[in-house]
Amino acid sequence: MRTLRTLLLLFAALMLACATRSAFDCPSMRSMERKTELRTFRHPNGAVFARGRGLDASWDDEYELWGSNYKREVPATRVGKWEYFYPDGAKKAEVTYALSCYIQCCTPGPCPQIHDYPVGAFVLWYPSGRKLGEGSFVTMTQHINTSCSGGDDTKIGRLSPTSRFWREDGQPMTVEEARAAGYLFAGW
Repeated sequence: MRTLRTLLLLFAALMLACATRSAFDCPSMRSMERKTELRTFRHPNGAVFARGRGLDASWDDEYELWGSNYKREVPATRVGKWEYFYPDGAKKAEVTYALSCYIQCCTPGPCPQIHDYPVGAFVLWYPSGRKLGEGSFVTMTQHINTSCSGGDDTKIGRLSPTSRFWREDGQPMTVEEARAAGYLFAGW
């Protein structure tokens, strides 16, 4: 009986720890950014698909290639400037990323969830080399539902209203048209 009471008290303490967050649950994003490594990912034909710095491979996730019907792994935690390429080697995009964190409540206690988000300037190109778009991201705070009571806040990047896109013939295109045509990365 005493063991059961001890286990119940331990369980209650764990649940309480999960429901109350301290400001130190997420690791320092600056220290995480220093733990990156140069990463290169390839198309099925062997040509480079994406290149940049990211956390080690244990953080990788599947990512749907833009305009493709197959999936490749690229890091879920990209940091700094990344370059993306078409299968023929032509440059597709330059995008910069930063890290953010939010807390999930897991069985052993608070679990930091580290993710990347786009920041700063970006440039997109058509396979011909003509510019498809350019602009920047505005960093915002977004509240998300988590398994913790009350959820948590995290940082995200949203396209700036001053970002511009063009059709291949050079005529202006709206962000909605670029998104509908599949030219933008997921979440943009």
